[in-house]
Amino acid sequence: LAMRLTPATRARLESHFACPVVDVYSTTETGPVAASQPDGTMAILQPRLYVEVVDERGAGCAEGEVGTVTVTGGMNPFLPLVRYRVGDTARMSWSGGRPSLVDLSGRPVVRFRSGSGPRVPSLDVAIALQGLALRRWSVHQHADDAVVVSIQPEHGAAD
Repeated sequence: LAMRLTPATRARLESHFACPVVDVYSTTETGPVAASQPDGTMAILQPRLYVEVVDERGAGCAEGEVGTVTVTGGMNPFLPLVRYRVGDTARMSWSGGRPSLVDLSGRPVVRFRSGSGPRVPSLDVAIALQGLALRRWSVHQHADDAVVVSIQPEHGAAD
């Protein structure tokens, strides 16, 4: 989770703005996945996004068992996700025939090692590359700290 809404921050926002505050769980690949409810669970939002919680073998977890959030489908017809493991963990809960996520926990942040010492968050690398006319790109750091960047420019993009 890039940002987590803590109970203390939620309370301060609700007090300051005199309104309810909704915590939304979203991914780059799917858009909004779930939103907070008063009971502390997160209701699944998209009817076309099938959300599961699976174990390390990919089998569905029993209700209440912690596993990896996995999605199929979604709103983007150009990105067909088929059992895509998001990497975050949660438990699945059912109430009134509707699924919710409980105890949602984000995956660890990926950081690249730099030659000067500080680690560089992968989000900083993505932001640096987003201004370029690239169709695709990937960045991989090997155990020896060597970094390989692969890019595919958009057709007609300047060198």
